[in-house]
Amino acid sequence: MIMYTTPQIGPEEPCPYLPEKTSNMQFFFADEIDAHELEFFLSRGWRKFGYYYFRPACRKCTSCISVRIPVDTFSLSKNQARVLGRNPDVTVKFSNDNPLQEEMFTLFREHSRFRFQRDISIEEYESNFCDRSCPSLISKYYLGNKLSALGYLDISSDSLSSVYFVYTEEFICRSPGIFSILKEIEYAKQIGLKYYYLGYLVEGNSRMQYKGKFYPYERRNEPDGEWSLVTKHS
Repeated sequence: MIMYTTPQIGPEEPCPYLPEKTSNMQFFFADEIDAHELEFFLSRGWRKFGYYYFRPACRKCTSCISVRIPVDTFSLSKNQARVLGRNPDVTVKFSNDNPLQEEMFTLFREHSRFRFQRDISIEEYESNFCDRSCPSLISKYYLGNKLSALGYLDISSDSLSSVYFVYTEEFICRSPGIFSILKEIEYAKQIGLKYYYLGYLVEGNSRMQYKGKFYPYERRNEPDGEWSLVTKHS
């Protein structure tokens, strides 16, 4: 591992998840993080884009909760089974492809435009999703010969970690977010990993609540950092 900076606390800023609150991030920049080192950081609540590693360090709030799914005990809900049943014609491929391909960038830019009404530059895309500071994978979702969705994933010694997911506007009717999580959990189990990291479940943010519907899952408790199991009946 190459540490470009030591972990530090950033300035207080408006919270991107809870508009009435402010947030602080602990962060560092690093490269050549191996699979075991990556698992160390994931298990302690860290996330990353490119060389930028971060986790919440808010003084008065613990609403951002790290969530991971033990893949061997995961059980489909009726709704999740229906999502799989609606997508038998979708082909999913996992690869080590370089994400800096025109087809991938075009899809990413389309997603940014219709979901967030913003353009992303090739430089921003490259620094966040193409500069690989740790072991990573791409999941590709095809309808026929058309690339319709992409998952950006990191792979540690024990886990698959979802970094970001994008899709075309016409793919929305397929419940792409749920479908991708199910296929990536399936792949993590297939290759012998223990966990699938979903990122942060933010209490109070309705758009993040879907992350708490894949049972059973584990949540990282703050401030002690212990993981606890959550079942449907908890």
